[in-house]
Amino acid sequence: MAAFTKRHYIEIARILNGVRDPRERQRLAEEFARLFREDNPSFDVERFSSAVYGEPGGRRTVRENDEDEEPEEDDEEQEDEELDQSEIDDGLTIGARRGGYSVTFSGKSLGTFDDFDKALKVGVQAMHDSNYFPNVFYVNERGNVDLLSVKDKGRVIKVTYEIVRSWV
Repeated sequence: MAAFTKRHYIEIARILNGVRDPRERQRLAEEFARLFREDNPSFDVERFSSAVYGEPGGRRTVRENDEDEEPEEDDEEQEDEELDQSEIDDGLTIGARRGGYSVTFSGKSLGTFDDFDKALKVGVQAMHDSNYFPNVFYVNERGNVDLLSVKDKGRVIKVTYEIVRSWV
């Protein structure tokens, strides 16, 4: 049985995404990819790489081979991926509903709020409380989905976000 789970992969990729030195981030990403692949032969290195670098189209790719090679830029265009419903179900989702915003976290309702920022704060606080940091999605009234990049300062007083990707 694998020692690492999807939650481990996600959290470690999130941490590595914050490493500012690109060579150090590459070195650490390669080490973790090697470790995860040994633990689970089905581990998806490409998906992990996308999470670590978080830059579709211009990301670097985590490799499982020679450590001494310089990191390469991935110049190939990224194919538009379908949205996986299980990621929404397992994540933090804020949905626009009749003038309010419903919040679910890992499939459990956290309530409905009049203000988007309040809904986002409650959701991010739930992530901190559970020490689980999944993807954050916003679903508008028409069903369009945005993947959000959320930034906070540990204590959830103010949360900022930007749209990373959208699905129509």
